[in-house]
Amino acid sequence: MAGQPDAQLYERLVDLLGAHDVHPDDRIDIQQALATATTWNDLPQPLRLRIEELERTLERQAWADPSDIPGND
Repeated sequence: MAGQPDAQLYERLVDLLGAHDVHPDDRIDIQQALATATTWNDLPQPLRLRIEELERTLERQAWADPSDIPGND
């Protein structure tokens, strides 16, 4: 098991997962990769490409009201 991810990788992925509506499958893949990766270059190339695609294509979400969160009925 790897140590903690470096600050740059951590902040990038926190922003992606926290401010975007990432599909659960992608979220799981990213979180599992962090178990072994500590830097951007440690991530598998296909996952890096997927993360870049998600960053480019997903709109930022602002969940100001908890009742607006999908599935929070």
